Amino acid sequence: MNNIIQNIQNWLQHETALIIYPNPLLLLSIILITGFIFTKLAQKLHIPIVTAQIVGGIVLGSYVLNLFQEEAF
Repeated sequence: MNNIIQNIQNWLQHETALIIYPNPLLLLSIILITGFIFTKLAQKLHIPIVTAQIVGGIVLGSYVLNLFQEEAF
């Protein structure tokens, strides 16, 4: 149990990207789901879909969430 708690503490203190070596299928599914969500959001807000998808890419990228390392792309 202590090992699990130590691993969680180490993970929370780590300042790099959350997913260092992503599975390509996971990466593709996250990108597609984000694109779908931001497309629906763009339709509700009456803004161009491409603009919303670019914003979604920025949110997933290293500028906001830092979910993936740059080498993953």
